[in-house]
Amino acid sequence: MTEQSDQIIFHIDGDAFFASCEQSTDMSLRGKPIAVGRERGVATAFSYEAKALGVTRGMSGKEIKEQFPNVLLVSSDYRKYGLYSRRFKNIVRNMCGEIEGMSIDECFVNVTYMAKSYKDAYMLAAKLQNELCTKLGMTFSIGVGPNKTIAKIASGMNKPRGITVISDLNIKADLYPLHISRVSGIGFNSVIKLEQLGVYTIADLVAKPDGWTDDFLSKPYRELVSELQGNFVKPLVLIQDKPKSISKIRAFTPATTNVDYLKSEFARNAEIIAKKMHRQGLQAKHLVLAMKTPKYEIGKNSIRIDIIPENPIVSSQDLLQLIELHFDQLYLPHYKYRATYVSVHSLNDISEQYDLFGEVESRRTYRSLSDLTQTLEKKHGPFVLHTAASMSAIHQHSYIHPNKSNNDVGHYDGMPLMMSPHNDKVLYIPYLGVI
Repeated sequence: MTEQSDQIIFHIDGDAFFASCEQSTDMSLRGKPIAVGRERGVATAFSYEAKALGVTRGMSGKEIKEQFPNVLLVSSDYRKYGLYSRRFKNIVRNMCGEIEGMSIDECFVNVTYMAKSYKDAYMLAAKLQNELCTKLGMTFSIGVGPNKTIAKIASGMNKPRGITVISDLNIKADLYPLHISRVSGIGFNSVIKLEQLGVYTIADLVAKPDGWTDDFLSKPYRELVSELQGNFVKPLVLIQDKPKSISKIRAFTPATTNVDYLKSEFARNAEIIAKKMHRQGLQAKHLVLAMKTPKYEIGKNSIRIDIIPENPIVSSQDLLQLIELHFDQLYLPHYKYRATYVSVHSLNDISEQYDLFGEVESRRTYRSLSDLTQTLEKKHGPFVLHTAASMSAIHQHSYIHPNKSNNDVGHYDGMPLMMSPHNDKVLYIPYLGVI
């Protein structure tokens, strides 16, 4: 075994994240068994209370109702989950510095320069965990280790709301007896192959000589083995490469033929994409628009638009104009639609060219508005401003509060953070008490 790492890495992971978001924003769901995925008719996520009863991912709504009548099946709300993800990662960033974001509910952070020892790291993890639980009304587990591989394994060892430290002092006792399937990066097929080679536990894997790993494992797996030995091989990726494309799909239930609402959903997609482009200083040369029906996939009802090179997409206004121009090519009156999709491609850094008609000046106006929006959102949080186009559906539909009967519709006290007119989701400012 080579020299141990002197780095200290946190892996912060949300506990039953989607279900916890629902419980955080609806007090009546707290402590109750719930499954998320009602709009799909299948459980895509579930709370720990539901897991304790035996609910598993992929169970149909019918199966849950028959086998677990006490489990509540609720609709997914990915806008809500995205909002909570940004809040979660901003809290980590503000307390511990730059992060490497992974999926929506997890991230890495290097705390080497904040914690001189693993004892300090544990105290910092406890403080961070309490901050997250208090401000978000949900729980997180934190793994502490000498590298990303070990920290990620550690975060899953004592869920929910656990803090697990694996250092050179306890790596053999606590990490090595685990089955190799517990290692992120070793997939199902690789587990089968390793077991055929007599490797069942992490101890079996790290005990193999260098020549064996060179013969049987590719470079990524050799790096994985080195980190399982306690070395720091894979640094955090703090700056992501600029994307070549950005896409956004928004699903809603029930399916609808309402043109104004569909355009409003398209506008919201365009708004989100434009913000991402603006943050990274990007412009686009190609656009794909699509709508999805309950029976047809996106690819069968989509159009690709090539943009004039001298007039690339740089703002939400550009996208809105193109959506309005091409909407009739997509919309078929006899179909109901359940999702809108917008994707921009061939992204590169913004470059300005002057023309005779002030086109650049008008684009600068839209970018100035984008700058203002970004400033306000940094101060007050996301979703404080919307384009009028993306808000139009809110004024055309009634909303059903999840705690009200279907006949009790209308306006409710308070200002919701976001609303979805085609299901019973209304996200109000969440309860922020300590769990």
